[in-house]
Amino acid sequence: METLKFKVVIHKPVNKNFSLEEMQQIKVHEDYLIEESTINILYNYKPTSAFNKENFVAFMLKHLKKKYLANEVSLEP
Repeated sequence: METLKFKVVIHKPVNKNFSLEEMQQIKVHEDYLIEESTINILYNYKPTSAFNKENFVAFMLKHLKKKYLANEVSLEP
């Protein structure tokens, strides 16, 4: 068995409930609070002779990015 480990990074905006006085103290044009979460996904498989690892990894990167609406998906060593 072989294992592929994918790291999925998701950014989600966070509501910042600042009062008007607090906002006037900050003095910026735009500001955002972003929550970052990371999910590790393990894929265990037993390859056949026709298995193409590079094509499969490319497919999984696209699939996971779409499934989790992720900002970043990478293959961990």
